[in-house]
Amino acid sequence: MSNDLVLIAPVKSAVNSVDIVKGEWINALKDSYLSVGDPAHVPAGQYAEEALTKLNLWDKVKDRLARGKDVRGALALVERAEAPYGIVYSTDSKVSQQVKTVAVFPADSHKPVVYPVSIVKGHDNADSRDFLKYLESDAAKKVLVGYGFSAK
Repeated sequence: MSNDLVLIAPVKSAVNSVDIVKGEWINALKDSYLSVGDPAHVPAGQYAEEALTKLNLWDKVKDRLARGKDVRGALALVERAEAPYGIVYSTDSKVSQQVKTVAVFPADSHKPVVYPVSIVKGHDNADSRDFLKYLESDAAKKVLVGYGFSAK
């Protein structure tokens, strides 16, 4: 199971899509801020910094970040239209009715966002194996994709 890193905007924004690589969307920040989880503490913020660095955009935005204590904090600023853009996971964008995804960061712009699953020592039993088998099934993948995860 994996996740995508996305650029979001308030649902009422006139912007429906941007070319994330070109970086022209940064001009829309004007005197405002880009909402992200704090890269010093939050994995989503670390992925955002890595992606923006790879795209040669980090230096343009690093002093214009609204650093949330977590990814949901970053999402909340965009939900309230207190920031014109934010960087969150696809799953966070999917659960909010107040934001829309306007771009997906290229997969090669950051390390993969993956959620490994395994059976831990001392708990290798039928229930654990059945649950792991379920997570690998098409039915589980359909549910997870519905919540914004990638079934890669």
